Amino acid sequence: MKTSLTKFTTAALFLALLAPAFAAKGDKKKQNTASEAHAAVLKKYDANANGKIDGEEIVALRKAFDGGTDETLKALDTNSDGKLSDEEIAAISAPPAKAKKKK
Repeated sequence: MKTSLTKFTTAALFLALLAPAFAAKGDKKKQNTASEAHAAVLKKYDANANGKIDGEEIVALRKAFDGGTDETLKALDTNSDGKLSDEEIAAISAPPAKAKKKK
């Protein structure tokens, strides 16, 4: 009985320690999907190539979103309210340029 309890406790602790690692892996996958969606939208709608959606680009993006067929645009609606808010559009930006390492 005592060994069964010890084995059960050990297994439970092992699983408890692994759970955060699996949760982080799922978050990373979700983050990569969002990054890919942002990159695709920037490539298509960032007419002045400044790395963000602004001015007339916002109008074009919202018009395309209201058309409703592009799954990439639907992924940008993070609060699932059926509209692209200013905050959701502002979140679309080019990743920061990586600094060059000095040798």
